[in-house]
Amino acid sequence: MDLGNSGNILVSEHGDPAIIDFGSAIPLSWLPSSVRAWACRKDIVGVLKLWYRFDRGSMPLFLQHYYESNYRKNIYTPKRFLKALRRWLSGGADTDGVSGLTIVISVFFSLLVLVSFT
Repeated sequence: MDLGNSGNILVSEHGDPAIIDFGSAIPLSWLPSSVRAWACRKDIVGVLKLWYRFDRGSMPLFLQHYYESNYRKNIYTPKRFLKALRRWLSGGADTDGVSGLTIVISVFFSLLVLVSFT
């Protein structure tokens, strides 16, 4: 879910760009349609972010408009989402003061993700 990260760009020996992201290679068919649509839109915006950053001149105008209207800085990655969820559940406490409920919920989500990939 981080296709917009420039560390995901490789360049072939012929100078052609390639984008890698293992999270985007996971089949999304098991997800609810709303989550699947969100994940696909996030990947599309991530690719457009890189294109916009590195070669805006070759980007078609309708894609520039799509990117500019849909890109939101600081879109949550799963890691950032869990961190924000922990912060919200603990009432904004420091990470040292994480509540037991927050830990239980975090472990639950982590196990849910791991089980879904096996």
